[in-house]
Amino acid sequence: MDRNELFRASYGRGIPLLGYGLIWLAGTVVILSGLGRFFAGSEGLLLNLLLAVMAAGLVGGIGGATGMLKRLGQHIAIDEDLVTQSVVLYFLQPIAGVIGGGLVFAFIAVPGSLLVNFVAHGQLIVARSFSSATFTAIYLLLAWTGGYYQQQVYLKLKSLLKKQTAGKKAVNLDAPFSFKAWYRHQQEVFRWSFTWGMFILFYAVLWLAVLVYSYVWADQSILTPEPASAVLPIVLLLAAWPTAAAGGIGGTVNLLHRLYQRVSYEQNFDRQELMWYLVQPVVGIVFGLALYLLVASGYLALQPIFSSRSSLIVDLPPVVMLQILLGWIAGFRQQLISDLILKLVGDVVSFVKLVLKLVNPLTLFNKTKREQVLAEIGRQHQIFKPIATGSGSNDGVKWWAPD
Repeated sequence: MDRNELFRASYGRGIPLLGYGLIWLAGTVVILSGLGRFFAGSEGLLLNLLLAVMAAGLVGGIGGATGMLKRLGQHIAIDEDLVTQSVVLYFLQPIAGVIGGGLVFAFIAVPGSLLVNFVAHGQLIVARSFSSATFTAIYLLLAWTGGYYQQQVYLKLKSLLKKQTAGKKAVNLDAPFSFKAWYRHQQEVFRWSFTWGMFILFYAVLWLAVLVYSYVWADQSILTPEPASAVLPIVLLLAAWPTAAAGGIGGTVNLLHRLYQRVSYEQNFDRQELMWYLVQPVVGIVFGLALYLLVASGYLALQPIFSSRSSLIVDLPPVVMLQILLGWIAGFRQQLISDLILKLVGDVVSFVKLVLKLVNPLTLFNKTKREQVLAEIGRQHQIFKPIATGSGSNDGVKWWAPD
C-alpha cells in the first residue's frame, strides 16, 4: 500500500487505541483518588492489605497502559506495521497490567519484604511493612514495572515463533520517473511540515502550559503536611506529581527537539510519525512518576538528604529541585529510566532465585547451605543501592541526547 493508504489504515486503528490508553490512565487516577477518600482513617491489617493490593493493581494498570501507548507509537511511527498487529492484544495490555501488578505484589513484594525482615531483624511483622513508605514505594514501583514490561515477554515469545522485519520504504532512485516521485515526496514533506508540524507544535505548547500551571496546583494541594488519616500509597503518588510533571515537560521538550530536527535540519518530516509525538508527554509523565518511586524506594540513594521529619513529602528545596531535574531527565531521555528499572528487575529476579534456592529441600535441610543462602538473602536488603557509575547500556551517551 502507498503512504496515504498506510496513514489512513494506521491512524484508523491508532486513534481509538490512543483514546483507550488515555481513558485507562485517567480512570486509574480517578479510582486511586477515590480509594484515598474511601480508605482514609481506616485501620486494620486486612483493610491495609486490600488497599495495597488494589493500589498495586491500579499502578500495574498504569504501567500496562503506558507500555501500550509506547508500543503504539513504535508500531505506527517507527515500524509502520500497526495494520498487522492484533488490536485485541492492545486492549488486553492494560488489563493484564492490573493482574500483573497484583501478582507482583502478592508473590514478590510481600514475601520478599517478610524474608528480608526476618533474616535481617528476626521479625515477621506484616503491619510494619505496610506502614513503611519505602516498602510502599517498592511495591508500587514493582507493580508498575510488571505492567509496563509485560510486552517484553510477549515479544520474546513472538520472536521465537516468527521473526518479522519491517522498514520504511525508500524511493528507488533507479526506477523510471524517480526524480518526479522524489519531487512529489518533497512537496508532501513541505506541506506536512507546515500543517501537521504546526499542529504538533501547538500540541506541545499546550502540554507545556498545562504542566507548568500544574506546579501552582501542586504547591497548593500537594506540598502541604498530610493529615494523619491520609492513605500512604495515595499520599506517595500525590507527592510524586512535581517529579511526574517534570517528566512530562522533559518528554515535551524531546518532542519539540525531534520536530525541529525533522522539519528544519533533516527536512524529512513524515506525518506517519504523528503518534510518536502524541504519546511523548504522557509517557514522560509516567516515567517521571517511576523515577520518583525509584528515589523513594532508596534505589538511587537520595534518602540521606531527605527531610528529617516524618512527613512523606520531601520539602527541602534542594531535594525537590533535584527530583524535578531527575524527572525532567527521565522524560527527555526515557531510555535511561528504562535501563534503571531493568537493572532493578534483574536484582529482584536474583532475589527470587535465592528464595527458590532456600526452599529447595537439598538446601533447607542442610545447615551449612541454609545458612549461606540466608546470609545472602540478608544482604538483599541492599537491593536498592546506588547504580554503579558508568553501568548500563548507555555508556558514552550523554543524558541530554534525545531518544
